[in-house]
Amino acid sequence: MSESQQTPSLEQIREQILQVTRDLLKELGAHEALGRLHLQASFEEDLGLKSFDLVELLIRVETAVGVKLPDHIAEQAGTPAEWAAV
Repeated sequence: MSESQQTPSLEQIREQILQVTRDLLKELGAHEALGRLHLQASFEEDLGLKSFDLVELLIRVETAVGVKLPDHIAEQAGTPAEWAAV
């Protein structure tokens, strides 16, 4: 298996989720939320993301990580760390 085909590590997935979330928060103009972004931050309570924002985030994370995540993850997993653990 070549280097580019290897499954990313959990740390790499966490970093990708944080980066995609950071990019979305910037696009939404949620600059205050950027300072609260960390692995244990609640998407809704800490970052202020709404359900439609979470759907957009899910699509972007799937694209960035190259893995299809379960549709229910946006409802059941509330932090970047929980998304990475799926």
